[in-house]
Amino acid sequence: MLNDALELALNGGVLPAPGTPARVTARFVPDDGGDRVRVTWKLDEKLTTNEQRVRARLEAFTLLRVIQAANPPGDGPVVLRATLPDPDTGDPHRVIRLVYERDTLDGINFKTIDPLTIFTLADDSDIDLDLAPTPVTTSSTTSTT
Repeated sequence: MLNDALELALNGGVLPAPGTPARVTARFVPDDGGDRVRVTWKLDEKLTTNEQRVRARLEAFTLLRVIQAANPPGDGPVVLRATLPDPDTGDPHRVIRLVYERDTLDGINFKTIDPLTIFTLADDSDIDLDLAPTPVTTSSTTSTT
């Protein structure tokens, strides 16, 4: 159910056609501190690095907003992982890893926060250097995917 909600949010309200690979997957991973929610999504490889830098933040914002509203069971952290195809093998390569403790996620007001600052709120992060610089802050009229 969470998978469908996340997929719908990233794809403009449309689920992938049957037989088409999902763009996002969510799963619950047992953890000593409570079940961890791990969400992996595919970034659009056709975008430039500058476009990726913005789109990744907008999509992370969207995913986190859906996860917060869904209030999945457990009290472990939420881990977001974004991938791009490896240029040599074509296999998914993780370029972003963001960890949000449940208290952190619950404290985000998605109505007032600038989506481009969402990475800075993570309790832990590992971001590919090309995607790490934060884009210029947007106005409150920013739309999300």
